[in-house]
Amino acid sequence: MTFDNQAHSGYTVALRLSPEQRDLIRTETSVPQELSDKLRFGIVDRDDLVFMLQPGEVKALVDCLSAKARQTADKNLGRTLFRMCNRITLALDTWLEERSGEPSGRDLPPSLQEEMESLLRNRGFDSAEETNEEYRKLVAAYNRTPRAEFNQLSPYQVDLLIHSDWQHPSGAIRLNENIPLSHLQGARVLLNARILLQAAVDSGGIKATAAGNLNRRFVLEMLEAMHWLPRFREDVRHYRKALNEEMVLPLHKLRVVLGLGGLIRRTKGSFRVTKKGKSMIPEGRAGALYALLFRTWFRKFNLGYLDHMVECGSLQDTIGFSLFMLARHAQTWQPLETLASVLLLPSVKCEIPESQYGDNEEWMVRSRIVKPLESFGLLEATYVSEDRHSYNPPHAVRKTELFDEFLSFDIES
Repeated sequence: MTFDNQAHSGYTVALRLSPEQRDLIRTETSVPQELSDKLRFGIVDRDDLVFMLQPGEVKALVDCLSAKARQTADKNLGRTLFRMCNRITLALDTWLEERSGEPSGRDLPPSLQEEMESLLRNRGFDSAEETNEEYRKLVAAYNRTPRAEFNQLSPYQVDLLIHSDWQHPSGAIRLNENIPLSHLQGARVLLNARILLQAAVDSGGIKATAAGNLNRRFVLEMLEAMHWLPRFREDVRHYRKALNEEMVLPLHKLRVVLGLGGLIRRTKGSFRVTKKGKSMIPEGRAGALYALLFRTWFRKFNLGYLDHMVECGSLQDTIGFSLFMLARHAQTWQPLETLASVLLLPSVKCEIPESQYGDNEEWMVRSRIVKPLESFGLLEATYVSEDRHSYNPPHAVRKTELFDEFLSFDIES
């Protein structure tokens, strides 16, 4: 069917995808970034996700799928993409055929579908334009209505949290970059970053290994100089006789984050502090460095790196929702099991497989949310024993005073 993008602007198509199909589109095709961002979050309907897209966006999605299916050398991937392409094309063609009559609600969440069917039964419309205008109002109302599955947030509010620009002064999530160093003494990540940056400046650069890591001598120096959890040094020395960077995982992750944040770079066989990194070392810039590290850690760094669990990229994509839930529910000590149940969206939980060895959902929350936020001084935890380096999950968690000083939220606009 001939498609006229301008003629269909202002309308929306309900596109149903499984989480696996959504992930395949985002990872294997060259969809525009704006469209890829929209596919991060959909309305959960049973085992699928429903995305409200403009017809032109659906057409762009079809074009990207078709192009990738033709170009890939992986036959199985090509067949899968062609099947998806045909299915989405059929959905778009059906929508175009029905646009002149009554819009179909078959791909909408059940409650919204029922409202649409009731509207069509009980009201008469003089034109397709009038019908679609009422349809848009229904969708807008649905998106503004609190949902139990979102912990009483509306889809619109969840969308604000997920897609917030953490650097915009009017964003849904705002980071305070003016916190003095004296208020950041519980943030090991910040303190250790300042130590590493200053050491790299003082030495004129840190010699890198052939594998691209910090050299062993510098690793030993940092093990002594940096701030660690109780017993961390003793445990590392006990279990690791000849230390390299990757055997001191917090140091390894910090070095990677500093690189991703543009604060250090490897050049001519050494790690050197960049101009941007040097500007962040003075004490008066501690708050700005802290905010940069936070953005880099949760937006650029792969939270699943080295935790030996499934990928689940949507957990990181929706971290804004998790932060808001912590602000709301972690004012007092909360059992980790209880807290884990409210920090993840339903679409994220669907991606976490069950395990016979334990609760993967709780493990992932602990590894990718609680532990990093604890190292930033934003959460504090109680443990069954004092040994936090070996497997010893937190028993209970609550936010610190720094959490509310650093993070603020506005989802009422």
